[in-house]
Parts: sequence; structure tokens; C-alpha cells
Amino acid sequence: MLAGLAEALVGAGKGKDVVYYVTQSTGIGGALVVNGRVVSGRVGHAGEIGNCIIDPNRDKVNHLNVGAIENEASGTAIIRKGQALLSEEIKSAYDVFKSMNEDPQAKAIITTMAQDMATMFSYIAHIVDPDAFIIGGGVSLSSDAYFDIMKQSYASKVHPPLANTPFLKAELAEPGLIGAAMLPKSQGV
Repeated sequence: MLAGLAEALVGAGKGKDVVYYVTQSTGIGGALVVNGRVVSGRVGHAGEIGNCIIDPNRDKVNHLNVGAIENEASGTAIIRKGQALLSEEIKSAYDVFKSMNEDPQAKAIITTMAQDMATMFSYIAHIVDPDAFIIGGGVSLSSDAYFDIMKQSYASKVHPPLANTPFLKAELAEPGLIGAAMLPKSQGV
């Protein structure tokens, strides 16, 4: 939530009214920022998308829903899939990204992850219709390997006017800290 606020106000989303921020790292989280304010909802969980189901036909992994985006497209999910399909020596999502040009199974892991992210973004787009999506977190550091696949898949899953929603890389080095400092002002305190 705080990283999303910072990116919306002074990072990649600066000047945009409606920004949806997604962190794709160990887990997957999100934040909706409208007119400089985080929309947190009745109990504070608005925007938290990690448990949203992108495919109910996947395996049960942990306490999250079967097919939850966090269990299918987070850095932890990429490691789990890489260890199962490639090697127990996989220690990071980056290890899978490094292998994708030589190993068809690694490429399949990343392609499926990108398509799963596209499904999640299509759900968000149809509900929120943001001015931009901003993506941060450790997995996004390898965006050159999957953003094009994700964007093409996304465009095929949304109403045509939504297909051109920009996908922006997060710009700030410490968005959580910056967002924490900005939170009181964004709430009019």
C-alpha cells in the first residue's frame, strides 16, 4: 500500500488520477490510489490481490486459494516451479529467468507466469479502469523477459478500450519508506 502511494504520487504514476500498483516479489500485493489517496476499503484489505484466483484448476499450495495469483506468479512461485521442473538448485526467480533462453521448461514457467499476471491485470482493469498499472518488486527487475508476453496476453483478455492501459515499471528505490512519509499528508492529516 505505501509503495503504491509513493509510486502514484512521486514515481511512475505522478500526474495520473487513478493508479493501480502491484508488487511482484516474494508475494504479490496491490494498492489502488485515486486522486492521491490509497483506497483501503472497509477493513483495510482493498487492493490486496494475492489471494485472487486466476485459475481454480491449479494445485493447492498453502493457505491461499487454489489458483491464487500469489501462488502462481510470485517470486516464491517461480522458485517452487523451477525447483520442481528444472533443478533443486534453483534458489531465486532470477535463476529461472537466466535459464529461459536455453531451457524450454524455464521459458514455459515464465510464459505461464506472464499470462497469469495478465489475467489478474484484466480483472483489475475491468473493475478499476486505471490510468496506469505500475509494477514493482524483485521479479519486475526481469521485466524485459516477460512484460511483452504479459501485455499481449492482457490485451487479448480485456475490452478493446482497456487494451492500451500503460504498464509502467516502478521508479523509486525505496517506495515503502517514501510512502510511509507521505501517508499522513495523503489522508489530510
